[in-house]
Amino acid sequence: MKLHIAIEEFLLACIAERKSPKTLRAYKDHLSNFSQFAGDPEIEEIEPATIRSFIAHEMTREGAHGRQLSSSSIHKSYSVIRTFFRWAYREGIIERCPVDNVKAPKLDARLPEPLSRDELERLMRYLRTQTSFRNLVIFEFFLDTGARLNEVVRLNLEDVNLKEGFALLHGKGRKEGMVPLGRRLRRDLYAYIHRHRQESRGELALFTTRQGTRLSREGMATMIKRIMRAVRVKGRYGPHKLRHTFATEFLRKGYNRKLWIGMIKKGGVSFGRLNPRPA
Repeated sequence: MKLHIAIEEFLLACIAERKSPKTLRAYKDHLSNFSQFAGDPEIEEIEPATIRSFIAHEMTREGAHGRQLSSSSIHKSYSVIRTFFRWAYREGIIERCPVDNVKAPKLDARLPEPLSRDELERLMRYLRTQTSFRNLVIFEFFLDTGARLNEVVRLNLEDVNLKEGFALLHGKGRKEGMVPLGRRLRRDLYAYIHRHRQESRGELALFTTRQGTRLSREGMATMIKRIMRAVRVKGRYGPHKLRHTFATEFLRKGYNRKLWIGMIKKGGVSFGRLNPRPA
């Protein structure tokens, strides 16, 4: 079987397994790069040396931004290729898995850099005076819960219970989890939902645009980066920096994760505009 045909069948299998669109795009992009490098041989003919040569090639290649690819991007290419060949082996398309003899490229050791206290103060001052109330609440949600970007984008009105003080997050692989909401965040969420949220007919999203439609992943990420740039945040910035800041503050204050999770009441109380004003 030719390499390009095997890749097409692998992607079709991923669609059947209901992999997320983001995962499918990543698989397609990395495998396309590998296919362009290797040509289109019979998949059974691909040797470990071919995969090692591709990894070495990726270490010297420049990305779309004009800089050399990061170690995490190169490692992701390796991971996708490994997933692809192991799938082909399980399916009986190949009799041996060439990637099993190829070591993963090392990742650069980079510790997450949270917002400094000064940056956090400048950020909150800017959010309260220079931008919309919606944006303030979005930042507060990230910093209060440590949620991922996709989890915040996917939030619907029914996922937030202001009375009981928790939110239901829809994470990776269709997993769900609950996070507690702090008093200030509950108060500001109430004000946002009842006085500031724009809504087109039937829109269920918690965070919406001025037109009343769900704020997209790209739109939320761009807004966060724009505001961080405006307050001169150092280093890399974006939604994940807020998650790192939450994690740092969480550990600094000495929270016990088991006790934290125990604060959450398990139950299916829905919220929305029926919620009473939080105390």
